[in-house]
Amino acid sequence: MTLKNKKGFTLIELMVVMAIIAVLAVLMIGAIQLARRTATETTHRSNAKTVQTGIEGYFAKKKSYPATSGTVSLDAANTSLGTSGVTLGLTPECAGTAQLGGGTVTWSTTGYTIMPYDYKCTAALDASDQISNN
Repeated sequence: MTLKNKKGFTLIELMVVMAIIAVLAVLMIGAIQLARRTATETTHRSNAKTVQTGIEGYFAKKKSYPATSGTVSLDAANTSLGTSGVTLGLTPECAGTAQLGGGTVTWSTTGYTIMPYDYKCTAALDASDQISNN
């Protein structure tokens, strides 16, 4: 019996290649989701720093912090400080929440606390991300 020289791949070879591609695709999806989360949280931290700069600029001009006290979103704080020309990186995940802009600012006439939120705007980031002068 003689074997003919056949061209092409066997079914096993094709299935192994497909399995490898599937594993790589799953790994890529996880990496992309992690990168998106990290980017969103970095935007929230940046927004918090922008608002901090606005609050400190307000203090430098008026020698006090804003007269109103309470907790507002980063976007509302940015607007009320008169720095609305400085655009915050608004994330769609935060639209319609109390954390528009990616976090909240609690302030009084003596100080402030700025808390950026996670990528879903459902929980505050780690306490090390909190900015406060109280």
